[in-house]
Amino acid sequence: IGTVGFVLLLLTRSVWVGLIVSGSVLPVRRRCERKRITIDRRKALLFGMGAVAMLALLLLWVDLLTDGAIAERIASLEDFRKGSAGWRLKSWVVTWQMITEHWFSGVGAGQWKIAFQYHGLAKYENMYMTETLNDYLSVFSETGIFGFIGYTGLVISSILYAVRALMDHHGGHRSVRYAIVASMLVFAVVSFFNFPKNRVEHMVLFLFLATLSFRSDKEEQFTRTGVFNPLLLLIVPFLFAALGVCLKRYEAELHTKRALEHRARQEWPLVIEELANADHHFYSMEPSTTPVRWYEGIAHFQLKQYNEAFEDFKLAYEANPYHVHVLNNLATGHELRGEHD
Repeated sequence: IGTVGFVLLLLTRSVWVGLIVSGSVLPVRRRCERKRITIDRRKALLFGMGAVAMLALLLLWVDLLTDGAIAERIASLEDFRKGSAGWRLKSWVVTWQMITEHWFSGVGAGQWKIAFQYHGLAKYENMYMTETLNDYLSVFSETGIFGFIGYTGLVISSILYAVRALMDHHGGHRSVRYAIVASMLVFAVVSFFNFPKNRVEHMVLFLFLATLSFRSDKEEQFTRTGVFNPLLLLIVPFLFAALGVCLKRYEAELHTKRALEHRARQEWPLVIEELANADHHFYSMEPSTTPVRWYEGIAHFQLKQYNEAFEDFKLAYEANPYHVHVLNNLATGHELRGEHD
């Protein structure tokens, strides 16, 4: 009951749907146990009525705690054009437009938020988003048809292997198998309404569970042979390359964070100093799609260093040609230079 109450307090309908779908594991459990169970219909009816009453009281309690948020969420189901569902559907419409135009190769990994500023603002004024709120559409729009097949294939095959492992498992850890299947079903459902693939902890947990689902009972009984596979050495260069890129991005993000703190205090020379130490090749934009060079250009502009600011705004335009503030400041730079055409 406490877990259900916590899920309701999240006020996230995608999690509610995921919780309901994960309940589909229960019939699988009954089939796996293969036991003939005699059910007292009277007790089952009383239990069901008690569970419904308890859930109703829990909903009422959470609704009172959240000033009617539960009732608002339920009422919004009647009209998907209102609330978060409305702009979620709008983002899906825009994303589908990207997919139809770039179905083979996609718009590029990590480029959805930039492409959306072009397509989204053209279709819906005053609409700004940085996430697709649907991982499947996000992968399709950014990496094309092959990336979409690969990602959805990984999710579906992981669930199927987890279910098969649950059906074939006869050991003492069957409850762990139930938890794996339920967790992966929740991940698959939430991915349709949110973006768990962009959260490191969610993907690490999913891949860990997927690894467990691909292991059969027979494989668990195998012991180590002590034989080293030399093909594993081929992975080492890629691991070091990925680690190098990660460290470079992390360092640049730290400098950008400090620069934004100096910007809040209007310490413009320190803003320029911090951003000069950031490697713009590995970190050209911060998460809101604002180019890092734009912040540097604003600092130069505040110090009346207009030529340097104009160069920064041009570099920011190359990083994101659809950012409203970049376009505005770049136009201001042309105005100051007398370039009206």
